[in-house]
Amino acid sequence: MSTDVSPNGRRRFIKLLASTTIVGAASTVLPGQVVWAIDSGGSSDKTFTAFMAASEIICGYPTLDKALGYRIFTLMQNRNKELSNQLATLNNVLNADMSSAAMHNAVQGTDNNAQTLFSDILRAWQLGIVGTGKEARVVAYEYALMYTPIADVVVLPTYARGEPHYWAQPPVIKSM
Repeated sequence: MSTDVSPNGRRRFIKLLASTTIVGAASTVLPGQVVWAIDSGGSSDKTFTAFMAASEIICGYPTLDKALGYRIFTLMQNRNKELSNQLATLNNVLNADMSSAAMHNAVQGTDNNAQTLFSDILRAWQLGIVGTGKEARVVAYEYALMYTPIADVVVLPTYARGEPHYWAQPPVIKSM
């Protein structure tokens, strides 16, 4: 194992350390902010708008995060060249006033590709994962919709459930 202790090696290390510190500081200053550049590419804008409309109906939320939506949309569009047509099919059969059963029946009346897209959209928003198997890409963890209904009761699953060394404090035992 060789170590580079030359001035250039130290400079690279300091630059790397400084850049990771800046990124870490930005993530603590802006908690909950997921930033992706949104392309304004004409027909893609119409398809993205259709995607967000379908997503909001499918997920049952009147407004969803556009930056996260754009990330999901981009990955789905890269995997599915017929996304625009399938979204048009879904948007024609779905509306915001449908019950879950009515939505299920409406989607069952479409072709297999639209049914698959329906499931893919729901899975992407709820689980924060686009695709399956080796092609699966994580787009959200703490922003996945599956945590929204239980956010006031259940702590988001993670390795850190409290402040540093929270486990070292003995629990308060109340006498009866």
